[in-house]
Amino acid sequence: MAIPEVNVAARLRQWRQRRGLTTIQLADRLDVHQSTISRLENGKRRLDAEMLVELCRALNITPSMLFEEKNEEDAAFELAQYLSSDEKREVRNFILFKLSQNGRELRPHQTRDEPQDFRTANDLVAAASC
Repeated sequence: MAIPEVNVAARLRQWRQRRGLTTIQLADRLDVHQSTISRLENGKRRLDAEMLVELCRALNITPSMLFEEKNEEDAAFELAQYLSSDEKREVRNFILFKLSQNGRELRPHQTRDEPQDFRTANDLVAAASC
């Protein structure tokens, strides 16, 4: 079985853009020149282990998120495992607060006919409650 090829350069660009950062802003966070980020994103520079760790910290992602196709929800669940109990409580309270601002609330048993954001929020609250 062949290992699927992953375009890490393109994934890096996607995550930077998802975080709303320019190449200059990301470079500043890493204390490197903007051209370093540009070369990484264009596949003209190899990503070494040290830079991988620093990029992941700056983008608030895990290394696997650069190498695997994940959507934002998957990424949120993966990152949640690294949160302390206090941080999980903060996430839970934030989700509940944001839902209440929109006149929504979480109910114990949502049905599949309800909007996706309720099921997602319920799942996130459940994960944050662990």
